[in-house]
Amino acid sequence: MAAFALTFLAYNAYFIMDHGRTEDTATGASGHWRGWTLALAFDVPWLLCLLCYLRVLMIKPGKVPRRWTEYVTKNAIRVSVTEQSTFQPRTSSICGACMRHRPERAHHCSICGECVLRHDRHDWLIGTCVGFRNHKFYILFLFYGAVASTMFLVFMVPHFVVRVLTAASLTPESSGASHPLPPAAARVLEASILLVAFLALPYFYYHLSIQGAQLCRNVTTHEAEYVATNPYDLGTRIGNAAAVFGTDLGPLFLYWLLPVDPCRPESDGLFYPIPSSPKSTPCSIEDGSYDESIQALLGASFGNTKRIDRIFDSDMKHLILKGRKSCHLGEEEEKMDETRRL
Repeated sequence: MAAFALTFLAYNAYFIMDHGRTEDTATGASGHWRGWTLALAFDVPWLLCLLCYLRVLMIKPGKVPRRWTEYVTKNAIRVSVTEQSTFQPRTSSICGACMRHRPERAHHCSICGECVLRHDRHDWLIGTCVGFRNHKFYILFLFYGAVASTMFLVFMVPHFVVRVLTAASLTPESSGASHPLPPAAARVLEASILLVAFLALPYFYYHLSIQGAQLCRNVTTHEAEYVATNPYDLGTRIGNAAAVFGTDLGPLFLYWLLPVDPCRPESDGLFYPIPSSPKSTPCSIEDGSYDESIQALLGASFGNTKRIDRIFDSDMKHLILKGRKSCHLGEEEEKMDETRRL
């Protein structure tokens, strides 16, 4: 957070406050318009990056619900007793660390000490896991961070060179400034540039390139190492990206670009569409063509309880309907755990 604040204050103080006191020598116009334009070019992606950062930090990545074991037993889902070292679609495995049942694509985080749904990685900078629920916000955080860092360097470095490094040989008229840059302000700008150039920019671009390649294949960091054929590949890059960002793109991709929850997700974190399965084709929830297991787990939260009656017996239906207010089975349990800790 300190790095966010430092770059924001340094950039805006220079381009808004400092340029507001300058004057275009050719036209005599005030520098306010130029300062605000350059500031907004950085502030918009910076603000979106900050919002995505907060969403990644505050939203739980999604832990395996305790009721998953009961669901596996009741519906006779295949169980693998080995560690997940390859793709295991429609198979539940037993974690060797916590010895609990976990659904496909879930992995154990040794730092958090629990299994996470569609676990991607534990990010050292954010200090939390990236999983099923916050994966979209993590990718957007990297994207807007890369854009903001690029804007910062593109606009700041030339001005910094002119105002500081060549200040001794430039007059106020030739440099476009009405006053010299104070030494303290120069040191702050220098620290900000070094921070962005050698820490922020490499971090954002490196992880964004990895996440972008994995997003186009619909794999996580763990699954990218598997040599087997990816059963979750939906055939197109847009289709694979929809597995994380939601099947509803919105006007001009706004639902994908804004830090809002994925619209019409094609998975609930427990089951995932497989192209080879005719019943698991990606689709919307409303049309009723979802895989029955997914429809049953999601139907209660979307008001579609009639379909549940045809799938589960009364005991299992009662178990599912307990989570009517939650879109995921584990949300209620996470809230209860937090309440107990308080």
